Amino acid sequence: MKKGATGDAHAAVVLMAGRHDVVAIRANGAACPSFARHLAAAAAEGGGGGGVRVLGHRVRWGEGVDAGKAFDGGQVPVLAPLTKDDLTVLVRKPRRPKKPRTPKMPLTTPQKDQKASTTPKKVKTENYESATS
Repeated sequence: MKKGATGDAHAAVVLMAGRHDVVAIRANGAACPSFARHLAAAAAEGGGGGGVRVLGHRVRWGEGVDAGKAFDGGQVPVLAPLTKDDLTVLVRKPRRPKKPRTPKMPLTTPQKDQKASTTPKKVKTENYESATS
């Protein structure tokens, strides 16, 4: 839009769902209450037509020769943010119990009266000249 031009220009926040089978989208206020609060405040200012619009869209992923390509899956309605009270309905995935750890054996050190194993052994050697003569 040109500077000074009048028209229907608005700021927007787009909540994007990375799946084609969603029917609605919302901010996760239970995970980030601050984001949900600021998003709601910005959208409320937009009620008169001058604030931020909150839009919802979804992605449809290509198949076959189009695998890995993203396509517009269309608009979806934006619902009220999720709250901590909504989490009572959600059920956590069960976790497997951790296996008990066996303690590691401490490394042993040589006693003071024993020689360290790194001490070289004395080997008898003959004089090369006397052995070959």
